[in-house]
Amino acid sequence: MKSIFGLVRYGVNELLARGLSLGLILILPLLLTPTEFGYVVFYVAVEQVLVSLLLFGQSNYFIKVYQSSESLGAKLTQYGIAISVIFFIAIIVTSVGLVTFISGIASLSKGVPFLLILCSSVMLAVYELKNIKFRADGQHRDYFRSKLLFQSLKFAICMFLVVVLGAQSLSYPAALFIAVVVTSLRNHIADPLSLGFVEALPKLNSVLVLVPFAMQSLINIMYSFVDRIMVKDMLSVVDLAVYGFSYNVASLAFFSLSVIFIYYTPVFYRVKTLCVAQRILFKVCSIAACCLVILIFFLSVIYDPIIEHFPIEYRNSDVVARILIISFLFHVLYLYGFHLSNYQGFVKLMPIYVTISLLLNVLFNYVFIARYGVSGAALSTLLSEMVLAFLMVYNARIAKRNHA
Repeated sequence: MKSIFGLVRYGVNELLARGLSLGLILILPLLLTPTEFGYVVFYVAVEQVLVSLLLFGQSNYFIKVYQSSESLGAKLTQYGIAISVIFFIAIIVTSVGLVTFISGIASLSKGVPFLLILCSSVMLAVYELKNIKFRADGQHRDYFRSKLLFQSLKFAICMFLVVVLGAQSLSYPAALFIAVVVTSLRNHIADPLSLGFVEALPKLNSVLVLVPFAMQSLINIMYSFVDRIMVKDMLSVVDLAVYGFSYNVASLAFFSLSVIFIYYTPVFYRVKTLCVAQRILFKVCSIAACCLVILIFFLSVIYDPIIEHFPIEYRNSDVVARILIISFLFHVLYLYGFHLSNYQGFVKLMPIYVTISLLLNVLFNYVFIARYGVSGAALSTLLSEMVLAFLMVYNARIAKRNHA
C-alpha cells in the first residue's frame, strides 16, 4: 500500500511538472508562427544535447554509486565529484563556444539565444543532479518543489514574454535561463551542505569511468537532435515545427514511463541480489508497457478533436505522433536491458551499440525523409529504437552470463 501511495504521489507531481513542460510546447504553436515555433523546437534540441553532454552520463552512474556509499561523507564526496565533472565539461564547452564567436563562425546577434541556452544548460545539469540526490536521500518534498518551481517559472515567464512583450522564439531561452537561476538558488537554500564537497577539478579516473555512460547518454539524446537537424535541412523550418509538435504529443505517452522509472530506479539499485533486482526491473517494465498501451489508445481517441484547434500546418501530424508513440514501447525494452547491464557493471559495449543505432538512424532518415517527409523521420526513430532495444537486451544477457 505504501509503495502504491508513493507511486501515485510521484505520478501526480510528475504530471504537474511534465504537464507544464509539455503544455508550454503544445501551446506555443497557437501563439507563434510555424517558422518561429520551428526555431523553438531547435533550441529545445540544443538544450537537450548540451545538458546530456554536461552531465556526461552521470544520471544513471551517480545514483548507483551514491546509493552504494555507506556514510554521509562518502555520499557527499560522490556528489562533489559529479558536480566537478559538470563544471570541467562546462569549461571545455564554453571555450569552444567563445572560439566560435571570436572566429566569426557565428554572429553575436544569432548567438544570443545559444548563449542563454549554454548558460542555462550548465545550471540545468546541476539542477538535474540535485534532483537525483533529493530522490536518493528521500527528500521527496524538496524534489517535487524543485521540479514544480522550475517548470512553473519557465511556463509563466515564457507566456509573459510571448503574449505581453512579443518576444517570439527568443522567449524560450530567456524563460529557461531565468527559471533555472531562481530554482538553483532555491535548491542551494534547501540543501546547502553538499556545496562544500565540490572539488576544484575531478580526478582523471573519475572522468574516465564515466566515458561509456557519457557516450551512451549523449548519442541517445542525439536521436531526436539528428531527426530535427535532418528535417530542417532536407525539408523546412515549418516541417521541423510539425515534427517537434508531434514529438511532444508523443511524449505525453512517455510520461507513464518516466514516473514509474523515476520512482523505482533507486529501489532497484539498492537491491544487492541480481535475481531480486531483475524481478523488480521486469515488474517495472511490465507496468510501464501496460500504461503505455493504455495511453496510446487514449491519445488516439482524443488527438483528432484537439488538433482541429491548431493551425492547418499541424493537421497531418497525427501519423507522426502515432509512429513515435509506438517507438516508446521498444524504449521500455531498451531501458530493461540498459538498467540490467548497468546493475552488473557491464557497460563497455553500450557506446558501440548506441553508435550503431545512431548511424542507422541517420541512414534511415536520409532515405525515408526524402520519400515520406516528416513521417519518414518518425519511422527512422522507430526502426533504430527497435535495433537499439534488442542490442541492449543482448548486452544484458552477456552480462548475466559473465556474472554467473
